[in-house]
Amino acid sequence: MKKLYFILLLMILIFSVSAQEIKQMEFVNQSIKDILFTLAQTTGTSIIADDTVEGQASYHFSKTNLDTALEHFLSHYDLYFWKKDGIYYVSKVMVRYDAATGALTLFAKDVEPRLIFEKISKEIKSTILFDALPREKLTVNADSLPVSQVIRIVMHRFSDYEVEDLDDYYYVKRRSVERNTSSRSAAGTVTAADGLFSISADSIRLTDVLKQLFSESGLEYS
Repeated sequence: MKKLYFILLLMILIFSVSAQEIKQMEFVNQSIKDILFTLAQTTGTSIIADDTVEGQASYHFSKTNLDTALEHFLSHYDLYFWKKDGIYYVSKVMVRYDAATGALTLFAKDVEPRLIFEKISKEIKSTILFDALPREKLTVNADSLPVSQVIRIVMHRFSDYEVEDLDDYYYVKRRSVERNTSSRSAAGTVTAADGLFSISADSIRLTDVLKQLFSESGLEYS
């Protein structure tokens, strides 16, 4: 009976190991998500790619185990993976948070601020509110820094935003732009000489410039 149990256990172990092995495969201009799906089917594992994973890839896989294959393939396309409860997760954003020290580690390449903040918020289990954010993609490498500092690093190049570190959440706020809308703001913006006009204006309402332009020309407009 013990011998039969040992044989069954050995067969289970062999099957588990072989299930994690991939055969030699080659992909040419294929969707990265489709490639990951094929690897999942081949190895009998679950691989979940989030919405930061996009684009096409060409890659040759030699016969190896899944972890090694993913490490080499994903690093080539600036992607990260980690395992939790036997499931592989793939993303362009790697976030790690130490609740004991409050230190946050973030690695991301060519990712929009919105997606970065969503990943941070989920990891730290705290709310990050934000106004409409720029669509520009960023590359951020922050190692063991306070959460508020990492958020400020992400938004540093956008001077019209500020980060508020509040008691229970963070708020990425867009500063209001103050404009001088007085009637004299357009004074001197339009000059006329010999029937020709010159306009020099900065942060002035268009209607004010038009009014002065037609005033200088002795005409009316509607």
